[in-house]
Amino acid sequence: QQQPPPRVAAAYSVITRCRNCTLAYNGSRECMPDQAADAAFLVPCCLTPRAGFDWVGLSVRTASFRYSEYCPWNGTALQPQQAGCASPELFDHRNDTALFDVDTVENTNRAGEPGLAAEQAALRALLHSHYFP
Repeated sequence: QQQPPPRVAAAYSVITRCRNCTLAYNGSRECMPDQAADAAFLVPCCLTPRAGFDWVGLSVRTASFRYSEYCPWNGTALQPQQAGCASPELFDHRNDTALFDVDTVENTNRAGEPGLAAEQAALRALLHSHYFP
């Protein structure tokens, strides 16, 4: 059995994603996609019942990095499914001089870069130990 990763200061977050824009917004004009690209594929699930989510984005943020994966949502169990998690994102915040400046530092997904493989593996382990204990 694999040992859990060491404890580090981190924040965790979840964002929902749905394929059905009509259901996600329930005809509301007050809740719009957060980006134009979301309207073309997946949108936040503003008004969708929890059982109707399609995906959830799971993230862990440390002082240096944010790592995320998108996982299928099990609408019956109301929890993410570890099998099928995909689309890893790794954003380097080591040069972030603002409190949280996503416009400057979250433009380049560095997941898969050989020089950051150790950081990515450690953050993935941290994320999975938190969401899939």
